[in-house]
Amino acid sequence: MSDNHLDQGPPPHRGWALTISGLLLIGQALLLALALPVLAASRLGAESLAPWDPRVGPLRLEWHRDPGLVLDLSYGLARVRLGWEDLSAALYWPLVPLDLLAGSLLLAVRRSAWMVAVFVQALVLGLSLGLYFTLRPDYVYLVMLSGVLLVGYLNYEDVRVVYAGEEEEPAVITAEEEVGGP
Repeated sequence: MSDNHLDQGPPPHRGWALTISGLLLIGQALLLALALPVLAASRLGAESLAPWDPRVGPLRLEWHRDPGLVLDLSYGLARVRLGWEDLSAALYWPLVPLDLLAGSLLLAVRRSAWMVAVFVQALVLGLSLGLYFTLRPDYVYLVMLSGVLLVGYLNYEDVRVVYAGEEEEPAVITAEEEVGGP
């Protein structure tokens, strides 16, 4: 019986860029998961005619069509109506587990981590662009900023070298090679 995984040598070193990328992915997952609850709570406190008290309840949710889909959120006497541009933050929720997975894989320096992380960022940025061009919700700018920052870190040379297996070397043209000959 052969133990091939023992013959592969020491695991690659996790540098600062890889650590920051993993932590940023986990932070982005928290941002995506909490965008709608924080938005709803801030709107409830700011726009409700009645004062908002966190000790008073219960929380009630009522769906309506007016003319589009809206959610009436009430907590005690405080009440607010959330439209589709606010509720669209829930579209990011299926990406939260993928973001957590990608961040955990990067921190553990697993082989498929970079591909998962880049794929998740493509989904996040694609959804953000779709929401930006259709609904223009206020929170989408922060999500796009986190995605662009993460793509920058994921394409940082120290991160790519870990997943490429060897350092990238610049091309060198020697005198023996014919350049642009007929």
